[in-house]
Amino acid sequence: MKWLTFILIAAFAHNTYAAGTCENIDLRDQLGPVLNQDGTGLCYAYSAADIISFKLGRRVSPVDIALQYTKSRDELMLRGAGDKYLNQIEDERKKDIFQGGWVRYALQYNSQIGFCADEKVNSNNFSTNRGLYKGLVNLNQLGLHQFNLDSASAGSCAKFAEIQKIFPGVSMRELQDVANRSTLIDTASNVADKACEPRIKPSTPMRFTNLHNESSPSEILRSSDFDDIDRVLSKKQPVSVSIFMDKIYNFGKSSINKQPRHAITLAGKKFNSATGKCEYILKNSWGPECDRYYKVRCENGYLFVPEDVFKSSVYGADYID
Repeated sequence: MKWLTFILIAAFAHNTYAAGTCENIDLRDQLGPVLNQDGTGLCYAYSAADIISFKLGRRVSPVDIALQYTKSRDELMLRGAGDKYLNQIEDERKKDIFQGGWVRYALQYNSQIGFCADEKVNSNNFSTNRGLYKGLVNLNQLGLHQFNLDSASAGSCAKFAEIQKIFPGVSMRELQDVANRSTLIDTASNVADKACEPRIKPSTPMRFTNLHNESSPSEILRSSDFDDIDRVLSKKQPVSVSIFMDKIYNFGKSSINKQPRHAITLAGKKFNSATGKCEYILKNSWGPECDRYYKVRCENGYLFVPEDVFKSSVYGADYID
């Protein structure tokens, strides 16, 4: 009986200590709805939109961030590789305009040109209307360049009316005019520019900080980096973290069927009295539903990841000072 009492007292003392070292921070109500990237490679853009929207106090469009980032990346590659890379772009555009990217570069480039209000470039319906996503792909193909409103069939008009749903402030005539003076690599971003007038620019310069393991960039962060993450959280600011998703699925252990690397938004942390552990709160971009493969606790698209699992899964982080 004495041993049982001792164990209970020790457990209580441990939980009390753990609770005291786990600062309770919850930014979920300030980060906007959980959206769905719907199978695209846009996790970096959705997470970038979370942290910049929080800073600006106004929700910006992750789809626009992705379009502008892709355009800037392609222009940079074209200057270095020329026609060889142009052929690659054309092949990619016929399949999909969306690929993965880096949060820090997306933030740096978009902060220069300005961000787009979320309601001007639709980012919310990817999970419920796949046609909008297909419309964005079509927008980067030759069909729109050959489209003529004066002689268009009802079917063609309906097709491009679907595309217009992504850019609700752009008329069909403006949509055609922009496309007719654009190239394969910048059609969608140019239409977004038209839709986003005027763009939202930070009133003061912003400093974007990236954390990574300098000795081995593909490995998890150092303990000092996690101290920086906690410092930013303590200032009530979200952080974009790059994680090994398979470790989130498997409590910190790699699996044979590895999930791709993923960008996700750190929205806080809190103590779980039932487990006696500090948990980090992660806002995902896979919709408000909870994936059946999650082994960590999930509520409305937010993951509650134990501290040890979190620190064994994160290999990068981006935040705004």
